[in-house]
Amino acid sequence: MKGVYLPGCSLHGTAGQYRTSFLAVAQVVGLDLEEVSDWNCCGATAAKHFNPQLALVLAARNLALAEKIASMLIVPCNLCYHNLVLAARALQDGAKREQANKNLAPLGLAVRGEVTVYHPLKLFLEEIGIEKMRPAVVRPWQGLKIVSYYGCLLTRPREASIGDANRWPTWLNTLAAAAGAQPLPFNAATKCCGGTLALTHPEVSLQAAGVILAEARARGAEAVLTTCPMCQLSLERAQLQEEPKEGRYLPVLYFTQFLGLALGIEAKILGLKKNLIPIPEEWNRRRIAAQNR
Repeated sequence: MKGVYLPGCSLHGTAGQYRTSFLAVAQVVGLDLEEVSDWNCCGATAAKHFNPQLALVLAARNLALAEKIASMLIVPCNLCYHNLVLAARALQDGAKREQANKNLAPLGLAVRGEVTVYHPLKLFLEEIGIEKMRPAVVRPWQGLKIVSYYGCLLTRPREASIGDANRWPTWLNTLAAAAGAQPLPFNAATKCCGGTLALTHPEVSLQAAGVILAEARARGAEAVLTTCPMCQLSLERAQLQEEPKEGRYLPVLYFTQFLGLALGIEAKILGLKKNLIPIPEEWNRRRIAAQNR
C-alpha cells in the first residue's frame, strides 16, 4: 500500500520519536510511505482564530502537494490531522476550493479535493486490519495494564473524528489488546491535556494534565498510550514537575512505540530514549522471556 505522510513541525522536532516509530511500524505492516516534499506548518490552533482563510490555504497547499504523489495522505500529529481533515472537507465546496486555488496560483499549485486524509490509527485498523497486524506481534505485552488517551483533537468535532464512537473511542484499546496488553476503562480518554496553555497559563495546564494522570493511577495503569505530540509532552512534563505518585512515574508512550516493541522493532529505532520518562527494564525482560518459552 503506497501513500504519502505529512510529519508536521513537531515530528521533526520534539516528537521525533513519534516519526521514527510510526515509519518503522508502517514498514512492518506493508506501508510504502513518502514524506510530502516542502510541506508547511498546518497553522496549529492560532491561524484559524487569526485568519480562517489563511488556515484554509495553509492546509490546501499541503493537500495540493500530496495530490501530486498519491491519493492517500497520512497525518500522525493529532493537530495536523484535525486541521487537514477539516480543510479537505471544506474544500469539497467548489467556491471555497476556487478561492483557495486563487491564493495558491502564484505558487503554481492547485488543490483538486481528491486526496483522502488518514490518521495512522484509522489506517492500521481499517485499511490494514487488525487480523493482519496480530500475527506480526512477536513480543506481546503479557497483560501490561494500560489506559488509552486520545486528547481532544482526534475525536471532535465529529467531522474530524476517525470513527463513529468519538465520545467513548475504543480504537487504541483494540490495538493494545492485539499486542497482548490489558486495556483499562478510562473516563479521561478524550479530556484536554491543557498543552496549549503551557506557556500562557502553566498552572491551568498542569492541573488539566493532573486530572488525566490521577485517573490513570487510580485505575492501576502501568502506562499511558497516546497519539498526540502535545499530549505526550504535556503528560510527561506534568509528572516531572510533581512528586512521583507512590514512588513512580507513568511512562507515556506513543502508540507506535508501544506497538513497535510488540512487533519486535529495536528500541533505538522507536526512539524510546527520547521520552522523558523511561520504561522499566523489567517490561522488556518479561516479554523477551515469554518469547523464548
